Amino acid sequence: DATAEYFLYNHVELIVKYHELAEDANRVVGFYVEPRSVKHLFANGEHWNPNSADDYVPFLTTCEKYAADPIDAAAEENAEWARMFQGSTKGAGGVDPQRIEAGTVLFTYDVTWRPSEIHWASRWDIYLSMDNAV
Repeated sequence: DATAEYFLYNHVELIVKYHELAEDANRVVGFYVEPRSVKHLFANGEHWNPNSADDYVPFLTTCEKYAADPIDAAAEENAEWARMFQGSTKGAGGVDPQRIEAGTVLFTYDVTWRPSEIHWASRWDIYLSMDNAV
């Protein structure tokens, strides 16, 4: 289709769920990855030269939203993704998706730690139960 647009997943959010045992004692009880397509923009219109000798990388304005409260950001992001799949051209957080085109593409990731009520002994239950079968 000549009018079709294609997008590249160039950002992943690694979500690690943990259960608190005691103060400063936690166990990882879940993990998943959410891919995203983000047309990254640098602050103040700067450009990055990956071959530069000074190793300077300008600040990305498209990743700034993750510095806020991750739970609120996740709820807002889920709403944004729902709108995107209903025909909006904006992706998560109101940023443009990365179209497949010639040029340099940045690949990025975020790590989000989320508390969970799942206990260590129950971490496999979701996979062993047929109630949540796809």
